[in-house]
Amino acid sequence: MTVTKSEGRVARRKRETLGRIIHAAAELFDAQGFDATTTQQISERVDIAAGTLFRYAATKPELLLLVYNERLREALAAAERAMDSEAETTEALLAYAVCILRAAADQPRNTALFQRELIFADADEPYRAEGLALVEEMEHRLCDRLMADLDDQTRAGDAELSATASARLQPVALQAARSIFADLHVLLIQPHRASDALNNDFADLRLQVAMIVDGLRVRAVEICASTPAGTIDVKTDIPKKNRKEPS
Repeated sequence: MTVTKSEGRVARRKRETLGRIIHAAAELFDAQGFDATTTQQISERVDIAAGTLFRYAATKPELLLLVYNERLREALAAAERAMDSEAETTEALLAYAVCILRAAADQPRNTALFQRELIFADADEPYRAEGLALVEEMEHRLCDRLMADLDDQTRAGDAELSATASARLQPVALQAARSIFADLHVLLIQPHRASDALNNDFADLRLQVAMIVDGLRVRAVEICASTPAGTIDVKTDIPKKNRKEPS
């Protein structure tokens, strides 16, 4: 029991120290930029030895990943709420993407460096893996909304999306979601975006998202049309050709 309590205290101290490191690094990155900030400045602000700092993050780019993973996590939570507040699919997806774009607007240079670290950092870097997991979470949430839209479109046509058609559509919808993120990523990696360029970014993003949604709907019609009539219905698991309609 004593060992367990001791381990709990150690883990708590580590979490607290990590939180202080992230907070200090974020303040310095915001105030003077990633390039001008040194690990010595961060360790001095946290009041820890440089060696202690390097036990949490071995390099300055790792510190950038630490800080911006937290910011991306916060932006995703806000984006989720924004998407849920919109009924129309294109507007919902746009609201999600715009939330992330707005969160990056104050620090475009640091955001661009973060995006590049996600792509080019060492494959074994755990904070990179954490950031990529957040991107994957984002893509799957966009995919979920797209699949819900396809289900709504099918029901509007007095039909139901079969399990087979849904399974065939899922990877197509995920690719569409990744295309939306790719369009967003192009904007995020530009390090010198002027604040007045945001409106143009939003307009371009709206056009791209609308094209992706419309294209996916067309593809869904093609996939549903080519799905055999006897496929399993999502709700009943009874083949449609064998189902008896209520009298």
